[in-house]
Amino acid sequence: QGTLELPGEKRRASGVDIYGTDARFWKLAPQGPQPALQPGEVALNAPLAEELGAEVGDEVILRLPRLDAVPADSPLGRKTETIRNRRLKVSAILPAEGLGRFGIRPDQQWPLDAFVDLDTLAKELGEPERINAILIAGRDANTAAGADAEAKLTTWLQPKLADYGVTLERTPQGYFN
Repeated sequence: QGTLELPGEKRRASGVDIYGTDARFWKLAPQGPQPALQPGEVALNAPLAEELGAEVGDEVILRLPRLDAVPADSPLGRKTETIRNRRLKVSAILPAEGLGRFGIRPDQQWPLDAFVDLDTLAKELGEPERINAILIAGRDANTAAGADAEAKLTTWLQPKLADYGVTLERTPQGYFN
């Protein structure tokens, strides 16, 4: 989650879901718009664009919290440099249907979604070559094609502890950290 600001109008939207996407994401709903996001561009869903008063061609400022092992609001957390800023150009406004209404969390309110190029977001977060969610669209597992797809998925996805951000080390005393 992050914040978007329309600098000239001093309008801000917080609690915005920021999604790093590439062409594979837009294939989840082939009937809808499929923006080809370039580095430095953002696509907004209609509710977010309306809240900001943003239009295609406008520049917005994306503010992302820094991801640290120790939260900034804890006694040991760093209070400085807690936000990253990035200026982006609005390349598309998506209708509030299909992927323009996409949300990870179930909610009764319209989501405020901003879609950014996956590599751009990973670079801004300092997490290249990493993701925090995998979305899969497929067939019913009760069909032969679905069972085949599920078997392939099990073969392809074999996460390790490092994929979850966990390390396991043996101490000289024989314990595990």
